[in-house]
Amino acid sequence: FTSPLLTIIAKNMAFFSGSILAVLILLTVYDEDVLTVQHILTAITILGILVTVARSFIPDEHMVWCPEQLLQCVLAHIHYIPDHWQGHAHKSETRDEMAQLFQYKAVFILEELLSPIITPFILIFSLRHKSLEIVDFFRNFSVEVVGVGDICSFAQMDRSESTR
Repeated sequence: FTSPLLTIIAKNMAFFSGSILAVLILLTVYDEDVLTVQHILTAITILGILVTVARSFIPDEHMVWCPEQLLQCVLAHIHYIPDHWQGHAHKSETRDEMAQLFQYKAVFILEELLSPIITPFILIFSLRHKSLEIVDFFRNFSVEVVGVGDICSFAQMDRSESTR
């Protein structure tokens, strides 16, 4: 799924940053003393990264879009597909459900980086009033297993013990 607005923004970003990058590279080729100017090398690096990132958001114009075939390729790897996805691979609801099952690596990395910062606030503000219930749960549903130690009674998979 590609966004036309994101494609237009990426094309403009690639054009403007690429043109500035080309001018800076041509000036550097013409006279290498341009690199001694403060932060020119940094600007060239950042502009190169901007061009690369922007080009990754621009889809191939000659690519044939066949979402059903792509979904079948995914099915070959994961061996699971809900029945309501069959014949509806082109819909945004299917894409949203797929995104819930398999999140982007960038989102995963961002969540992993932000979790040590956000977790204390969740524990302080959201879970503070439930702390007695959490402690009671551990007290009521912990059992000691020889050789293992204290574990949750639900982990034993014993229905008679865990349904009390």
